[in-house]
Amino acid sequence: MEIHDIQQVLRWMQQARLCQFSLTSPQSQILLRRQQHNPRSLTQQDTVTPLASSGTPESIIAHCAGTFLPCHPAHEAPQAAPGSQVEQGDIVAFLAVDTLLLPVVAPCAGTLSEALVGKGTLVEYGTTLFTVLRSDTST
Repeated sequence: MEIHDIQQVLRWMQQARLCQFSLTSPQSQILLRRQQHNPRSLTQQDTVTPLASSGTPESIIAHCAGTFLPCHPAHEAPQAAPGSQVEQGDIVAFLAVDTLLLPVVAPCAGTLSEALVGKGTLVEYGTTLFTVLRSDTST
């Protein structure tokens, strides 16, 4: 694991509001801990940008079979609200595979659509979970 991999895991931990991450292999073990300052989840008062009618749609697909979860099991609010702006690599939902919880990440910056599958739905590899309308970066 390289430093940029660890930095990405730390970003995912922050987005998922997780304080600890542990990874163990036969050759090594890594334990990451971070302090949470002002934990926050989406509320109805949050401002959300309406879905834009322009932009190139990009699919967010399931990279494995699992149970779709729009929010972390320890939180009630969705990881990312429909119509919100996301950045490339932002966690937008999770897939539960047995006891493993895998992040679903945005492939690009843009506006997130409604989830295309319901909470608790068993999805197959390649199932489209969301679309993102790409941000226009040429302006």
